Amino acid sequence: MQVFEVLIFMAGMICGGLLLVAFRRWLPRGRGRHEQVRAEVRRDLQGEGIRLTEFQSRLAEFEHAVGAQRTALEPVRQRLQALLGETAEAGRITAAEMALLEDQLQAAVAAQQQASTLGSAVLEHGQQLAVCVEEARTDPLTRIPNRRGFEEELARRLAQWDRHHVAFSLLLIDVDCLKAWNDKHGHLAGDEVLRQVAGRLQGAIRQADFVCRLGGDEFAILLPNQEPREAALAAERLQQLFEHASLVYAGQALPVAISGGLATVQPGESAETLLARADAAMYASKRGGSNRVHWHTEGAPQPLGTQTRPAKTTPDS
Repeated sequence: MQVFEVLIFMAGMICGGLLLVAFRRWLPRGRGRHEQVRAEVRRDLQGEGIRLTEFQSRLAEFEHAVGAQRTALEPVRQRLQALLGETAEAGRITAAEMALLEDQLQAAVAAQQQASTLGSAVLEHGQQLAVCVEEARTDPLTRIPNRRGFEEELARRLAQWDRHHVAFSLLLIDVDCLKAWNDKHGHLAGDEVLRQVAGRLQGAIRQADFVCRLGGDEFAILLPNQEPREAALAAERLQQLFEHASLVYAGQALPVAISGGLATVQPGESAETLLARADAAMYASKRGGSNRVHWHTEGAPQPLGTQTRPAKTTPDS
């Protein structure tokens, strides 16, 4: 592989990432999940994933080529070095021949060094690209995954569900009264509330769980490898974590509560329908007075409590 091709490919990747970021700034905010927007986001993510996979493949090929060249050059260098010593001692070589052999040795060493330098440069660019991709999946305010990261993780979980029946639940969370805090204390206070909510959620979930900020005052948590009853208990614990707690900003205690909507994946379910069910459950919590959790099963959201738990999900055989 030519180094020029690798650099051109990397430049295309970076430009594509910048164009994607610029495009996403035009995406509508709020909770509206229009089908056209989702389709465009999915196409962007799939396209970038393909480009990243291709880059990684080409990078691996280049690393292999560099290693092969380095391996091939080393015996040449050693042999030329030995030949210089042998022929010089035996006096069987002319000055011109000695100069020619020295030039060949220097060329071999230079080629080896150049291959090593180019390999290091490509690796460095690859690492920088990986950092850029990770940053694009991270919410800059809370430093947890953003909606883009959520879309990718949800797609992965759905694939596992379809292929291996690894069930999971989705919990959507809305921070109650965030607008009121913004109006009363300013947006810096609201930002601090969101950061602290993200930190508490991240500290309260299992390592296998996935928490992200979808945007605004809305968060999402994916709860894999749990029975629906266990997911319901986890959702209740998270709601109770904020029920009697306060977050601190500028020496002031700001009471904050959350409302949630829980849905466990069902056989043949798409990302859209799962999100819609969890969303309907969350809005039922908001309409019911906030600071509570509903779960969506049997066709309608129901309040989540110790006497009402979702039934076990059984995939199609």
